[in-house]
Amino acid sequence: MRHRRQLQNNPHVREGLYIKKLIKQIDTAGKIQVKSVQILTSLIRDTTVRIMNEAFHLVQIQNKRTLNARDVQTSVRLCTVGEISKHAVSQGVARVSKLNSSPLTPTPTSTPTPTTPSSPHNAPIIPCSYLKAKVKQMNYNYRISKSSMHYLAAVIEYLICEILELSLNNAKNSKRTLIQPRDIYLAIANDDELDKMYGDAIIPGGGTKPSFNFY
Repeated sequence: MRHRRQLQNNPHVREGLYIKKLIKQIDTAGKIQVKSVQILTSLIRDTTVRIMNEAFHLVQIQNKRTLNARDVQTSVRLCTVGEISKHAVSQGVARVSKLNSSPLTPTPTSTPTPTTPSSPHNAPIIPCSYLKAKVKQMNYNYRISKSSMHYLAAVIEYLICEILELSLNNAKNSKRTLIQPRDIYLAIANDDELDKMYGDAIIPGGGTKPSFNFY
């Protein structure tokens, strides 16, 4: 009952778990404030809505009934810029290729060996079921393929990891391991591509971009 009550009072608990796992992949000593988790959660939801709106629009134009990974890929190219777009597409393609190459049912002979451990960086952090539930809340009357959600999960994880890595660098420059809203704001404002994507976002506690006037 207590755990259920905490989940109801804090709508960012589930996203916070995913964000903390992504931080541990980047730096095991990294930490994040609750306000920063809420900011990144808003960015995750906003990015998901932006990409999926464009993807469903493409499905509507092509007069299809099923959303596939190709539609999400085209939408990602339209919603992202520069090198971020290239890396996001490559991450999505790699995730879908891994999904298609994996067998549907495990065979008795294929047992995991200790000499070939799975890399934690390749393991999905954000579940596709979570993203699919969020996408269904957008009330689009289309079928959603499994590959499209895997592609979307890989793209969202990559974008959040980019922001987290830059935010951790800003925190370390201030001799901290705790990510504050100010670190997230500077990570976005000081990166040209992230600033084009999220420059209009309002970050509470982020402050303003420092400017220097030389006379």
